Amino acid sequence: MIVNVRGYITSKDAEAYKDCADHYACNLQLHRFAIADGVSKSFFPKLWSKILVDKAVEQTCDEDGALEDCRKEWLSQVTRRVSRPEVKWFTANAFLRQEPALSTLVTLAFDEENMCWTASAIGDSFLFFVPRGREDDMEHWTKLSSKPEPVVFDNFPDYLSSRGGGKGEARHTAGLIEPGTFYLMTDALSEWVFENRGDALRLIQTDWTGQNGFRDSVNRLRHSGVLHDDDSSVLIINVEDDGIGDICYGKVDVSSLEDLVGMEETLQHCKDTVALRKAELWKDIEEIIDNANLSEYAKREIKDQLSKDDALAN
Repeated sequence: MIVNVRGYITSKDAEAYKDCADHYACNLQLHRFAIADGVSKSFFPKLWSKILVDKAVEQTCDEDGALEDCRKEWLSQVTRRVSRPEVKWFTANAFLRQEPALSTLVTLAFDEENMCWTASAIGDSFLFFVPRGREDDMEHWTKLSSKPEPVVFDNFPDYLSSRGGGKGEARHTAGLIEPGTFYLMTDALSEWVFENRGDALRLIQTDWTGQNGFRDSVNRLRHSGVLHDDDSSVLIINVEDDGIGDICYGKVDVSSLEDLVGMEETLQHCKDTVALRKAELWKDIEEIIDNANLSEYAKREIKDQLSKDDALAN
């Protein structure tokens, strides 16, 4: 079997990548995949969703021991952060109140020896498996989350809590590895797929061919009112039968949120530097013009022309 993997992520329309509370992870050596959606109004949800997916691709996170390891790691990292002298008072108070982080989680694992797959899900993030040729027949799709049928999306999903407890129970399913495509999606994209079915899958195949294409497509869907403005992430795992009884990875194109954050911050730093240098240069140019042996009218004309040309103005 040849497996091709794509993974893309974007934040809310008015927010930066660093604000995104979605995370995903892939471990191609262990054939494991995971996606999570941190609940934005909880305490350090971005950290919690990242810890969950990282642990899930190492071992099954729905086991009590693995989940407890995630909670210990989250608490350790949060403790270090709130111990910094610059921490805000409301953050310190929330920590003292033992407020938790909350997140959904979907996992997928391939068993190469038995050529089968297993999956688990809690919350309103979804796993879809669409057999080849069944794109327009949703009744033949595998649809996994912990939401009851009929599926209704709301603001009260099940979740895993970083301080124990949680809400709801994870659901599990399994199947034989066959040609088709797995989609692991957070809630906004999942709801859009439910509403648009085969049309959504066709748009995914044509437009989601890279991080920029995904981001631009999501923005168009949001602005047209068919997709909720929320953090959005997806793992697309396509399985093709090459007649060989093992798993071989073909094209892998998975965007790194850490890289996207770094690129965004570097770009902003460059823009700030350019703006600062332009402002400094404009002061020097103004001084040259003011000291020139010209009439006040001529000086104003030169400054106006430079401003219109946008050669040096901010």
